[in-house]
Amino acid sequence: MNKYPAFRQKYYCAVRDVLVHVAREQSRISYKELAQKVGMPVNTYTLTTLLGELLCDINEDEQKEKRPMLSVLVVRSADRLPGIGIFDCAEYLGLLPANTTEDDELVFWAREKKRVYKTWSQVTERKS
Repeated sequence: MNKYPAFRQKYYCAVRDVLVHVAREQSRISYKELAQKVGMPVNTYTLTTLLGELLCDINEDEQKEKRPMLSVLVVRSADRLPGIGIFDCAEYLGLLPANTTEDDELVFWAREKKRVYKTWSQVTERKS
């Protein structure tokens, strides 16, 4: 799905590694915190477009491995809730029907977050 291959190549592994760590800590991280941790430029374009595309790519790869969406751990700084991109990605991946209500989206988010925490409390990845 990513339209920005150079950006993806540069940041994919670092972003995914941070998200796995956050999952194992059973925590959340803001878009800004995530960008700062991996050395991304912190600006509106990066946070709203590039990072969103990258997170959906990660989710797509996780889905292929039968794991839940790691991006549910990424939240807005102001209210610690997910951004709309998480639900757009879930719809794109066929995990959430189109035109769901905000309440349904929050139920999906809470359920998927629990699945992420459970999965990453049990998964040990092999280093290549």
